[in-house]
Amino acid sequence: MLLSVGVGAVGVWLLARDVAVADVFTAAGQAHWGYVAGAVAVVFLTPLLKAWRWRWLFPAEAADLPLLHLIRIILVAMFFGQIVPIARLGEVSRVVLLGGRIPRAQILSTLVVEKVLEVVMVVLSLLLVLPLVAMPPNMGQPQTWALLGVGLLVGLAAVAYTAEPLTRLSERVTNWLPAAVGGRLHKLIATGLQGVMALRHGRALGRVLAASVGVVMLYWLAPYLLFQAFAIPLGPAEAVLLNGVLLLGLVPSSAPGNVGVFEFLCLAVLRPLDATDEATLLGFALLFHGIVLLPQLVGGVLAVGVWGEVGAGRQRSGGAEEQRGS
Repeated sequence: MLLSVGVGAVGVWLLARDVAVADVFTAAGQAHWGYVAGAVAVVFLTPLLKAWRWRWLFPAEAADLPLLHLIRIILVAMFFGQIVPIARLGEVSRVVLLGGRIPRAQILSTLVVEKVLEVVMVVLSLLLVLPLVAMPPNMGQPQTWALLGVGLLVGLAAVAYTAEPLTRLSERVTNWLPAAVGGRLHKLIATGLQGVMALRHGRALGRVLAASVGVVMLYWLAPYLLFQAFAIPLGPAEAVLLNGVLLLGLVPSSAPGNVGVFEFLCLAVLRPLDATDEATLLGFALLFHGIVLLPQLVGGVLAVGVWGEVGAGRQRSGGAEEQRGS
């Protein structure tokens, strides 16, 4: 974590070492706060849409999964994912918190589906806007990302439509193992495949894909609104590019809250695209990071607090019922 923070901090210093701190605060203070408020609203809408999408990755159980409950889980996951990203506690918390209702292997497989769909959507959006943007030389070859996205999508579809043969194959293979180990492993594999099979249900698949498109569009909208807030002369194509670089570039980061790394990626993308002064670009990066980070932290704390109150209320009601029964 310290290494990641240090690398990000050094990167920001190298890109903005000649910028006066006072100029950065001045640029941030001159931002149009109506657009900033719009970007904040977009960030708050994102977990709601993610929760709705996640619900439809469990088509058989969707009616029994309250949306508010899933929103709380998403908020808690975002909180832990920002605090300790190196351990992937965000994904772990989602598996643990929903594990009482759904088998954990099935939950884990839905998270894999979710991540693959997001990568595919980001890659497709990048391919659409690359002809419209003067690419920085350090962005690499887009064909690599295209192959990655197509490969992930094809692999996911193949698993979804061959789930039954894969389940039977798993049973035959695990029969060679000791009964206790083989039975448990087969159950784990079969349950995990159920999460991928949601992609075979037409209605559920349509909603999942629509929600995935909506989530990525919200990702685009936040930086675009902040471009307007800072009067940076960049458009939707550059917002898509910045979003794609952030989503893919932050994956290996282990810095809490992606401190330093987020700002470095913003400056690395925006500097070659725009001639705006460095103070404005750094003010944009810092405010953008704050808008993305703070709602996740506040929402996570509130969600944990609500969970604690609900749990305590259940314990009190359970104790009262036991006393009445005795």
